[in-house]
Amino acid sequence: MNEEKDLVKKAVEDEETEAITGMPYGRDDMPPGDLVVKWHEQFPTSEMRGFPFPNLYTVYKSYTMKEQEEMSAARSKIETKTGMEISEYDNSRIILEKCILWPKNFMELFDNGDLPGGIPKVLVSYVMMISGFVDLMPEVL
Repeated sequence: MNEEKDLVKKAVEDEETEAITGMPYGRDDMPPGDLVVKWHEQFPTSEMRGFPFPNLYTVYKSYTMKEQEEMSAARSKIETKTGMEISEYDNSRIILEKCILWPKNFMELFDNGDLPGGIPKVLVSYVMMISGFVDLMPEVL
């Protein structure tokens, strides 16, 4: 009987956490609820979303005009240093570094090449969409 009460209590807590954070719960690779609440406080004007890739739950956020300026400066710095137009890889890295909140080691996985090949490109598209730059049809997502 106590086990059943514990399960009901956990389900209620998960629902409350989901309502507060806007993120679904139930996977082992999800960020803790208190961290999601902290992100909402840290980035009050950003939209945040999660996406459940197989074996990799990601949380990403939109970027602001100020962050866009910072990313443009980073692109310019790379282009000035190399004397060439920035590569798709470097552009993706700049966006993902700024906007991926979870998992914490995402950039390490990116830099080591340990992610499935399509995940960075898909996440960049999602970030651009919620930042207001790309108009994707909902069924594409």
